[in-house]
Amino acid sequence: MTAPHMGHMQRFGINTGSVTSMFGFCTVGKHGTHLEREGTRGTRAHSNTDVIDGPYTVSGQIIINPTNTDLSLLETYIIGASGAVTNTLGEFHVVIDRGNGVYTYSNCKITRAVYSGRQGELLRLVCDVIGKTESATGTRPSEPTTATPFAFDDITLTLASSAREVEEFELVVDNHMIPDRFQHQQTVTDIPEADRTVTLRTVHSWSTNTSGLYSQAVGGSEGSLVLNDGTNTRTYTFGKLQVPDESPPLADRGPMMLTLNMVARKDTDSMEIART
Repeated sequence: MTAPHMGHMQRFGINTGSVTSMFGFCTVGKHGTHLEREGTRGTRAHSNTDVIDGPYTVSGQIIINPTNTDLSLLETYIIGASGAVTNTLGEFHVVIDRGNGVYTYSNCKITRAVYSGRQGELLRLVCDVIGKTESATGTRPSEPTTATPFAFDDITLTLASSAREVEEFELVVDNHMIPDRFQHQQTVTDIPEADRTVTLRTVHSWSTNTSGLYSQAVGGSEGSLVLNDGTNTRTYTFGKLQVPDESPPLADRGPMMLTLNMVARKDTDSMEIART
């Protein structure tokens, strides 16, 4: 009887000159197409000889409960080296052990990264990845090393100059990569950055701690998000967080909730986001 390859037994890693194994999930893969001749055929049937391989793309997600080591590696490609935003982000390779073979996805970029957390849970990072080519080569990644993840309980959120109680957050760094520059090739020739937007969504109980966050000036205010795993601290500082008014809705029972949908933008002194 044939034994199936079990997903939890497979491994993946990021190759930036050497392979760093990661603990999480990876859906990066090849997505092929076929091209078929069009026209009247004299029959309703389609012939297999009228079809050729078309262009293919490489895309997918990396989904992890990040550690400090994970973020130090990935944020070079999300924000920029040493946490300073840059207009041109680097490339890396994704290596996946699929059981029957090892596959390498070359020249990958992170087009969008979503950091999120809610009370009682670990933080989560989802990276949307696009690349250029797939090859059935590579060294099988080793088992990932053990490390301490970041928990929601240990974050510190500062908005409008005061620490705030928060029930959940979602920080999105979108690099707006252009994914379809094939030119006259079967695979993508380059993956340029088109724009960069940074948004922060937070959910709070409507209380004396947070009521001052409603009806803010249009120019926005500074803010920061601090992650702490007990040993390492990572601080994300925002130039100006601008938030349109959204009244907290009335509820039949339970606390009233205030949701802030903020856009981080640069000011004269600071970029929209920086990580230290």
